[in-house]
Amino acid sequence: MHEFTPLPEPIEPVEPKAEWVRADEASGYDFPRPLVLVNGTFDVLHVGHLQIVNTSIRQAATVLVSIDSDEMVQKNKGPDRPILTWVERAAQIAQLGVDFIHETLNDEDFKQLVAVWKPDFRVRGADYIDSESRIRPVPSVYVEHVSDMSSSDIVRRILGRQALRVKGEVTVQ
Repeated sequence: MHEFTPLPEPIEPVEPKAEWVRADEASGYDFPRPLVLVNGTFDVLHVGHLQIVNTSIRQAATVLVSIDSDEMVQKNKGPDRPILTWVERAAQIAQLGVDFIHETLNDEDFKQLVAVWKPDFRVRGADYIDSESRIRPVPSVYVEHVSDMSSSDIVRRILGRQALRVKGEVTVQ
């Protein structure tokens, strides 16, 4: 068990350093290399997301995270997603210490982001090893997850518990 020493005054929250950017904005930046690209939905943040972002931060001088727009998430995951808005998802990722955040509007926007920013590599979860990449020839580094948990699994777990609660069958696990 951890013991915490009370602080004499409240701590001011740390302001994230991440800067919001458009796909075509890289020309004005002089950022250190290597530049790594991470992209995804990041709806209901979980340990796999944290591993990918933290690996990126450790491996690169500059980290650009491209987060799928609300419209893209609905198209790819269904009308009940995302759970969190793009702004909420971006605010969470910004707190992790990345350098730049981009809103991916569609596949063409993503391709433009890659063409303009020219990432040196991309970090993805190992669950994407066999999937077709939207970008070439950017090499990918894959991060093993500590669990098979996904945002969709978390949403199903929450909905399942809510259904049991409605029926009066909730048990503490």
